[in-house]
Amino acid sequence: MSVISKNIKQMFNNKNKTSDLESYFKPFRDNIAGVDQEFMSPLGKKKIVYADWTASGRLYRPIEEKLLNEIGPLLPIPIPKLLLLGLR
Repeated sequence: MSVISKNIKQMFNNKNKTSDLESYFKPFRDNIAGVDQEFMSPLGKKKIVYADWTASGRLYRPIEEKLLNEIGPLLPIPIPKLLLLGLR
């Protein structure tokens, strides 16, 4: 039996065990906003599956918290100034 076929056989025999790759990425996955989100479809409740992570723009908690807590407070709020200029 070739090495490839042994690996494939082993992969299918370990259906109920989480892979090392899944274990490694679990902390990242757990910080994605809306992970395991479901929606009601005409065929019943379905889990949302994202296939294009680059374009989907999913929120990632550590990045969002950094923006909110460290960068956000330093940014000015220009809207009231614009409103005052419009009133003149």
